[in-house]
Amino acid sequence: MNNQDNIKNDQEVPSLNPIYDKLESIINKIEKVLAGELLEKAVKDFEELKKEWDKYCPPDIENDNDILSRYTKACDNFIKQKDWAFWANYKKKEEICSHLNELLKEPVTQGTIDRFSELRNEWKNTGPIPEHDKNNLWKQYRTLCKEIYDRNLEFYKDKEKKKEENLKIKEALCLEIESLTVPEDWNESTNFVIKIQKGWDAIGQVPRDKSDALWERFQNACRDFFKRRKQFYNEIKVLQQENLDKKKELCERVEVLKSSTKWKETSSEIKQIQKEWASIGPVHWKKEKSLWEKFRGACDYFFMAQKMHFDELEKQRPENLKKKEELCVILENLHTIPENEHYGTIIHVQEEWKKIGPVPRDMEDTIWKRFRKPIDLYFEKRTGQQAAAKSSKDHNKVLKENLCIEAEEMSTSSDWRNTTEKFKELQKKWKEIGPAERGEDQALWQRFRTACDAFFDRLNDYREGNKKEKEHNFEQKLDLCIQAEIISGIPLTKEQEEERAQWQLKKLSENFWFKVVDDSDKWEDRAERIKELQREWKEIGPVSSSDSDKIWKRFQKACNYFFDNRRK
Repeated sequence: MNNQDNIKNDQEVPSLNPIYDKLESIINKIEKVLAGELLEKAVKDFEELKKEWDKYCPPDIENDNDILSRYTKACDNFIKQKDWAFWANYKKKEEICSHLNELLKEPVTQGTIDRFSELRNEWKNTGPIPEHDKNNLWKQYRTLCKEIYDRNLEFYKDKEKKKEENLKIKEALCLEIESLTVPEDWNESTNFVIKIQKGWDAIGQVPRDKSDALWERFQNACRDFFKRRKQFYNEIKVLQQENLDKKKELCERVEVLKSSTKWKETSSEIKQIQKEWASIGPVHWKKEKSLWEKFRGACDYFFMAQKMHFDELEKQRPENLKKKEELCVILENLHTIPENEHYGTIIHVQEEWKKIGPVPRDMEDTIWKRFRKPIDLYFEKRTGQQAAAKSSKDHNKVLKENLCIEAEEMSTSSDWRNTTEKFKELQKKWKEIGPAERGEDQALWQRFRTACDAFFDRLNDYREGNKKEKEHNFEQKLDLCIQAEIISGIPLTKEQEEERAQWQLKKLSENFWFKVVDDSDKWEDRAERIKELQREWKEIGPVSSSDSDKIWKRFQKACNYFFDNRRK
C-alpha cells in the first residue's frame, strides 16, 4: 500500500528540472544584460527578467541557497553597474551644460554654432541619469540651449542677409559671362572666366532655394562661353591655314627672285611681295618663326647681293672720275681740232659720258660744271652764229636739245637734293623757251620728260624705301621701349598704359612671344634682359628726326629707372 502511495505521489508532483533550467537561463541573461546594450534598454530588460523570475520561482526556492545566491548576486551586480552608468551619464551631461555655458561667453561664429549642434547631439546620445537629478539638470540644459539659440538666431539672420548679397554677386558674374558672346580679346576673357570659376566657392553660400538654379545657370554660362571659344579658335585655325598657304606661295616667289640681277625691277617686285606678306594675317605660332625666317632669308639674300653690287659701283667712282676728267680735257681742247668737227666731237663725248658710272659724291657737281662749261660755250657761240641764219624755232630746238642732254646726264645722279633743284631750274628754263618745229618739239618734250621722270622715279623709290625703313625702325624701337618699361616696372601715364595695352593686343594677334620676368626672377636675370634690349637698340637703324629724340629719352628713362632702383 505504501509503495503504491509513493508511486501516486511521484506522479502528482511535477519535476523541478525544467523550472530550474528556466531560472538558470534568467540568471545568465541578467549577468549579460548590460553587455553591448543601451542603458535604457538594459534596465527595461532587467525589469522584465525579474518579473519572469517571480513568475517561475517556486515557493521553496529558499531551500536552494546556490541558485538563489547566484540570482541575488547577478541582480546586485546589475544594480551597481546601472548606478555607476547613471552617475557617469549625469557627469557627462553636467559637463555638456558646462560647455554650453562656456559657449555663451564666446562670440557667435559658425564654429560656435557647429559646436552647439555637437553638444546637443552628444546630450541626445547620452543615456539616462538618476531620477532625483533628472529635472534640475534638464531645466539647466534647456535654459542654456534657449539662451544660445536666441543668440544664434541673430547670427542666422545676418548669415541669410549675406547669402542674399552673395546671390546678387554671383548673378552679376553669371550675367558678365553670358554677355561675352563675341569678346574683343578671347585670351583675356578666358582668363576672366577661369578666375571667376576658381573664386566662385570663395564668394560664399546663397539661399538654399536658389542655389541649384544659380549653379545650373553658372555652369551653362561657362559651358556656352567655352563652346563659343572653341568655335572661334577652330575658325582661327582655318584662317591660319589659309594664311600659311598664302605665305608659302610668297616664299616660293621670293626664292625664285632672290638670285636676279635686275636690281631695280626685282627690288620693286620684292618690296611689293613684302607688302602682300604684311597684309596677310598670322599663321600658327609653331610655324610662324620658321616660315618668317625662310621668307626673310630670301629677301635678305637679294638685298645683300644688291648692296654688294652697288658697293662695288662705289669702289669704281674714283676710276669713273678719271674717265670723266679725260672727257673734260677733250672738250676743253676743242680749239685744237677743226671747227667743223666740234659738234660731232661733243656728241661723241656726251655718249661716252653716259656710259660712265657715277663719280665720288663730293665731286659730282664740280665735274659736271667742268663738263658743261665748254659745251655751253660752244652752243652759245653756235647759237650766236646761227641766230641770223636760222629761225626762232631752230634756235629753240637747239636750246631744248641742250636741256635734254643736261637732263639725261643728271637722270642717274644720286645727289638727290642738289639734282632736284637743278631739274626744277631746267624745267623752268624749258617753259621760258618757245616752241620748235611741231614734230621736233613733241619729240624733244618726250625726250626731256623721259629724262625727268627717270630721275624722279628713282627719287620716289629712294624716299619710299627710306621712309619705310625709318618707320620700321621706329616700330622696333617702340617694341624695345615697352619691353623695358614692363621689365623695369616704371610708372606710366594713362596714355602710355593704353599704348601698352594696344601693343600687347597687337603682339598677341601676331603670336609675338615675349618673356616678362616676374618678382620671383633674380635681379641679375632682369638686368641681363635690359642689357640685351640695349644691345638690340644699337643694331636698329635711325628713325625720323621728329621721333628720334623722344623715343630715345623714353627708352633711356626706363633703363635708368631699373638700375637706379637697384642701387637704392
